[in-house]
Amino acid sequence: MIAGALTVPVILQMIQELLRQRYYGGVVIDTRAQPVNVTSDPRIPANMVFVITSDGKTVEYTSSQIGADVLRSFLGKK
Repeated sequence: MIAGALTVPVILQMIQELLRQRYYGGVVIDTRAQPVNVTSDPRIPANMVFVITSDGKTVEYTSSQIGADVLRSFLGKK
């Protein structure tokens, strides 16, 4: 799933739905690419979100830690 021109609330809703459906596994948000790449990965625990920052570092969050503010910080949107 590619999240390009989507608004932060829509992307957050998609991520929450992926996390709710446990068989999708966790979520990976790769901010190195433009547009930002949002995918699910069954090898990642279902309640985890991994964010790959533009400098290549991976930051781990639990599903309860991901909110609109955190998402905006990685997407560079106000």
